[in-house]
Parts: sequence; structure tokens; C-alpha cells
Amino acid sequence: ESCELRLLRRAVFGMFGTRQHASRRARALALLCGYVEQLERESTVGAVDALEELQLSGGIGVNELDRLSAMLHGVDGAAASRQGSVGVADGLILSLNGHRSDRVALLLSVFPFIHWGVLVALSLSVIATFLLVSNQQILQYLNS
Repeated sequence: ESCELRLLRRAVFGMFGTRQHASRRARALALLCGYVEQLERESTVGAVDALEELQLSGGIGVNELDRLSAMLHGVDGAAASRQGSVGVADGLILSLNGHRSDRVALLLSVFPFIHWGVLVALSLSVIATFLLVSNQQILQYLNS
């Protein structure tokens, strides 16, 4: 994900690299910095609670990449100096949104209680089997 962010930064410089596009470049880089800050918030302690609040408010699907993508396809995208960079940036935004969706889904999904019950039952059976087997006479099978 960090590599894709670096490539997206390069694509932004490719699209808006000229002096006349300096304000567009600054806006795009500010949106990219906002996404990185959101990424850091989603990777810290307490991120699950914050994501659950966002999910309840209906704003979990909104991020800075959406605004950057809208910027690429609006007037700013049409005014970009290199249209090849617009396509590359669009692909990178799609990939980054996929990474974020996977991360948020993993953070918000929990194992059902039956899963933990099965794990406890299996660990108890391993301990009980060990205790039963270790209670037998030493070398019982090797002496016969």
C-alpha cells in the first residue's frame, strides 16, 4: 500500500507538474496527505471503535481518495498536462480503495462465539489426552 501511495504521488506530479497546475497539485497532494492520516488513524489502537462509529453514521465509505478521483475526472482532470498519468492514478486509487476495504472489513469482523468455544474444547482435549497418556507406566509399549 505504501508503494502504491508513492506511485500515486508520482502520478500527481506527472499530471499537475507544470507551474500553471501548482494549485491543483497542492490540492491533490493535500488530499493524499489526508488519506495517509486516515490510514494512520485506522492502524492505531482504538481504530475499531472509531470505525464502528463511522459505520453507524454511514460515513465509512467516504475518504479522500473519492475526492481525488473526482478531481481526476472533473475539470481538473481534463486540464491535466499528461493524460497517461490520469489513467495510472485512477488505477492506483482503485487499488488503494480495495486495500482500505479489506483492512476495514478485517477490523470490523469478529469471530463468532462458537469459534472460541471450539478452540477451548480442543485445547482442553489436548491437555486431558496428555495427562492420561503420561499417567501410564513408563516404557509400557517398549518392554513388551
